[in-house]
Amino acid sequence: MGKEKTLPAYPKVTVRDQAIVILYEDGSEDVWGYEANDEIAEAVAKDIELGLKCIEYTFYEVGTRFNQVMDDMIEFGLNPDYVQDIIYEGYSRIGKCLRSLGSSIKPVSQKN
Repeated sequence: MGKEKTLPAYPKVTVRDQAIVILYEDGSEDVWGYEANDEIAEAVAKDIELGLKCIEYTFYEVGTRFNQVMDDMIEFGLNPDYVQDIIYEGYSRIGKCLRSLGSSIKPVSQKN
């Protein structure tokens, strides 16, 4: 069975006296904004926290996979001098897909 997927513990978002506050793992804080309605403030804080944790999750997971891909290329026999250029080319292709997220992204397996 695969590893259990969990979101990171930080950042956390809380509400203090109408302020929606982002709490980081290093103890630093940022005020996102203010909301007078307690119910709305809590809902906004919950949404922001989920979004920020998903960003951290994505960063970690993509970074981990990125390192694995580099190791795989060397294991495939690619000259280590070429790894950086190959990674850059692959990244550029992914960047094109990411820029189209707002419109119509196609799975990587589909050709244009």
